[in-house]
Amino acid sequence: MKKQYTAFIFLLVSGFFFVKHFSGNQQPTDAAQPPKATVGESPEASSTRAETQTSIASLKTITASSTPISAKSFISEIVDVDGNARIIKKKNPSLRLPIASVTKLMTAIVAANNYNPSEEITVPKQAADTKGSSGKLKPGQIFFIGDILYSLLIESDNDAGITLASKMEAGKFVELMNREAWKLGLYNTHYVNPTGLDPDDGSKPNYSTAEDVAKLAVEIIQKYPNILRIMSLKTFDLRTASGTLHHTLETTNKLLGENIPFKILGGKTGETPMAKKNLLLISYGPQENSYLVNVVLGSDDNFGDMKKLLIFSISE
Repeated sequence: MKKQYTAFIFLLVSGFFFVKHFSGNQQPTDAAQPPKATVGESPEASSTRAETQTSIASLKTITASSTPISAKSFISEIVDVDGNARIIKKKNPSLRLPIASVTKLMTAIVAANNYNPSEEITVPKQAADTKGSSGKLKPGQIFFIGDILYSLLIESDNDAGITLASKMEAGKFVELMNREAWKLGLYNTHYVNPTGLDPDDGSKPNYSTAEDVAKLAVEIIQKYPNILRIMSLKTFDLRTASGTLHHTLETTNKLLGENIPFKILGGKTGETPMAKKNLLLISYGPQENSYLVNVVLGSDDNFGDMKKLLIFSISE
């Protein structure tokens, strides 16, 4: 009897270690598996999608800061490949607010629609004389129009906006900006200049709404891939038409350099005393073949608010 009892104990202990050993080497059923590439999807695209999904999963575990978003208005929406948008978070999305240099998105669109990028353009004296001039583009310097777009969107140079508008008769460029806005259904948007600077005479500045800026972002995603590509760059070597290096442009969008758990495709900042701080950010969306469009307007901390909005949007 004692021998049988001892044998039983031996088998029981051996079985425990057998199960322990082999179950410890099994993949848990709920472990994250690398997503398989869809038909026709490149390995690079599959890898990017996998990284995005992993990042989103980790982001969902983060608890948003108790400090509320300071922006007067914001919107977060998921956009599919056909341009259909689904709003997932918003606050006063139709409130008209000054947009500062977010204006330059429309400036770039009008320039792309009306100019040849390989055409030369001369920086006018007016650029240096305008309030808000960076002084980097000197009157008389000659560039290709396509390169001026980099200065406009990466460094948000007001001189670049004035230079692009100067190629038309006075007021014509801004007229086209408003006409384009109306054509796109941006009925709560109006421009008075190509830069977004606050007017000196106390009149209304360029204004829009978070939902209108989001619509404009969708238009850029679908029809202006070069503008989106420029918006994604952290730096760019700007050269004159003769090929001489002018200077290296550096982005105003700090989030391009941060480890945000999304693949950022582009963004545009804006800040003036009247507008406070604004930001548009376009990234890959949480679902395959989707985009995430986020806009904050009238913010005390546009980058901080954007991070919170990203967390809130994906957590819902």
